[in-house]
Amino acid sequence: MKKELLIASLVGCVVLTSGGVQVFAEDVEGATTSGTVKLISPTGGVTPLDPEETVKPEDGTETGNAGPLSIDYVPNFLFGEVEISGSTLTLPDLNSNPLVQVTDNRGSGAGWTLKLSATPFKNNEDETKQLSGTVLSIGQITPEAADETNTSAAPTPSAQTYGVSDTSAKTLLRSGVDEGMGTWKGKFKTSEGANSVSLTIPAGNKVGSYTSTLTWSLANAPE
Repeated sequence: MKKELLIASLVGCVVLTSGGVQVFAEDVEGATTSGTVKLISPTGGVTPLDPEETVKPEDGTETGNAGPLSIDYVPNFLFGEVEISGSTLTLPDLNSNPLVQVTDNRGSGAGWTLKLSATPFKNNEDETKQLSGTVLSIGQITPEAADETNTSAAPTPSAQTYGVSDTSAKTLLRSGVDEGMGTWKGKFKTSEGANSVSLTIPAGNKVGSYTSTLTWSLANAPE
């Protein structure tokens, strides 16, 4: 079998080069096809907290908001238990992983604005009583995409403070046109990894348990 294959090959070579004339085939005109895809906005469903994040039950809560534009997870700010003294107290947030998560699956690039308002710290047993002179400070916020391959530009963070008489909704994250698409987290952390939220309580306040209500809101356009 090997010998027959060799002979057939040699005969073929003689035919192709017979007469000393090289024969070239003409180029064949090419053809084109297409690859197609259509992206549509989801009609429902819930985006849970990014499974890459580890949180404790007291750290915050999943909202259950349905998409395609949603706040998926919001944090609590936890300042613990501390003895009062004759001087001002500055308490760091004790949340083990303070973050907020927003998903924009509209696919329009319209942008969005995440805001937060905070009521004064009211006494848990008697809401007519509240802490005086407090300042809730939100420092550095680091935007981070849940999918590291996300090609959208990140939303822009803003540090904010809330006083007893200054509790209105303020922007924490702002996504302009073609920004903040997909799922994004705002991490309340400094560059060194410490929590960036703190509560200042001046001297002269009474003992007791106090709570501020944090209201997170999401506008469907940049503001």
